[in-house]
Amino acid sequence: MDGGSAASMLNKIAGSSASYIAADVTESDELAQIVAEVSRHESSLDVRVNNADLAEYDAYEPPAPMLTAYDQES
Repeated sequence: MDGGSAASMLNKIAGSSASYIAADVTESDELAQIVAEVSRHESSLDVRVNNADLAEYDAYEPPAPMLTAYDQES
C-alpha cells in the first residue's frame, strides 16, 4: 500500500485529515517544498514517517545481508 492509499484509508476509517507527501528528504530543495506545503495547509505537523526502502523477502527466512550486518555489529 502506498502512502496516498494509506492516508485515504485512514481518513475514511477514522474520519481524520491525513495527507501524504512523497519526497527525497536528502535533497534540501525537496525538504523545503515539504515544509512549504505543510505550512500552506496546516498550523502544525503531528506525525512524520520516513521510509527509506522497501525490501521483499520470505517472511520466514530473514535476508542474509541483514543478518550479516547484525552479526558485524554484535
